[in-house]
Amino acid sequence: MPTVAPISQQIWDMKYRLKGGDGHAVDDTIEDSWTRVAGALAAAEKQPEAWTEPFYQALEDFQFLPAGRILAGAGATRNVTLFNCFVMGTIPDDMSGIFENLREAALTMQQGGGIGYDFSTLRPSGAPVQGVGADASGPLTFMDVWDAMCRTIMSAGHRRGAMMATLRCDHPDIEAFVEAKQDPGRLRMFNLSVLVSDDFMAAVKENGPWELTFGGRTYKTIEARELWDRIMRATYAYAEPGVIFIDRINQRNNLSYCEQIHSTNPCVTGDTWIATTQGPRQVNDLVGRQFSVLVHGKPHLSAKNGFFATGEKQVFILRTKCGNSLRLTEDHLVHSALRMTRNKVDWVWRPCGDLKPGARVALHDHRTHAEWHGVGTEDEGYLIGLLVGDGTLKSDKAVLSVWPGKMVANGTVERPGTLAVMERALKAAQNMPHRADFKGWMAVSDRGEYRMSLAALRSLALD
Repeated sequence: MPTVAPISQQIWDMKYRLKGGDGHAVDDTIEDSWTRVAGALAAAEKQPEAWTEPFYQALEDFQFLPAGRILAGAGATRNVTLFNCFVMGTIPDDMSGIFENLREAALTMQQGGGIGYDFSTLRPSGAPVQGVGADASGPLTFMDVWDAMCRTIMSAGHRRGAMMATLRCDHPDIEAFVEAKQDPGRLRMFNLSVLVSDDFMAAVKENGPWELTFGGRTYKTIEARELWDRIMRATYAYAEPGVIFIDRINQRNNLSYCEQIHSTNPCVTGDTWIATTQGPRQVNDLVGRQFSVLVHGKPHLSAKNGFFATGEKQVFILRTKCGNSLRLTEDHLVHSALRMTRNKVDWVWRPCGDLKPGARVALHDHRTHAEWHGVGTEDEGYLIGLLVGDGTLKSDKAVLSVWPGKMVANGTVERPGTLAVMERALKAAQNMPHRADFKGWMAVSDRGEYRMSLAALRSLALD
């Protein structure tokens, strides 16, 4: 038996030593625990007997110390998790969604897992609740519910419950969150952390004002440095809350090319089109089912249940100068340029509500994923897109319109980018059935407009 301090022997006996239902020890020694874990890990290999001894040797004399749930649960033949920590899903801002997440948390903790939640998605205390004529109680009251659940689960198990709660630094209830654990009996099962953004730290440095907002509404404006000082005083006096520099985490995330670590509730409307490996699909068609989404031309599998409804929120429209638009909520994260030089662009994820007019945003580049398994050809799709954007259906034809503008002094037109659209559309039109006297784009006098008519495009649109 390895020589360990009495306190270490006690911790092993309390937390990691396998015991039967009657409380008697199954693991007589720490070596027995290592043997149990090594055997459980080797069972997943093609030749378990060849791996049991190497795994044991790695554990022997504490050369490798696995996570607590592995040490306690591996080989125990119990329905428990071998993962220590779970960052849970987004909590929707409605009663049924809140308690569904509470249920998931209880089941996870029942199997020994610690959980983490961001409560920034819940409306602040005093905010109106539509349809019931009441005011919201705020995220801290629901954290009290989680806290009570955790104490209850702990009383039925062998491990102290562990939970992590976060709240954004611009949430209207952030001041109450910072001071919550100054009440000796409150939120004892939680560790708390404030999600601190780069914008907040800039405001602290400049000693500027800081708006506390939710759902597009500003509830209060405080001094950023005052809030920071309150966080620091609480941390010094009560060891809570901590801070998480959420923007920095996302900037340095190794998987930032395909995922976003966020602690808000990014929402889009149900009629938003999403690029998938099966072609464009609307969000409404992807609710409750898994799909493969395209991110810069590369496929990535969604969560098991795909999109899910989050309730009603104020919707904003993000428009670009080149004509793209997206309807989204204020806290939806947008890939935007932080700094630009001649040779480099530093991209960050910012909430929609933080964007200013003229901000540069990144658009997906799907040119590396040119396959299309849907109905129709690329040419037909291009023309249909122009028809939807600036076209008209007549009784006998479809008419496309573009506005390159008038000729300017340097020999080009006011909007030269339109010429590439016209060239591509003409090529597509020539590949469709057309009359022998088809002339392509025709200028409309004194309007800076060109039109192109196609009977075949009308038939395609009506199909």
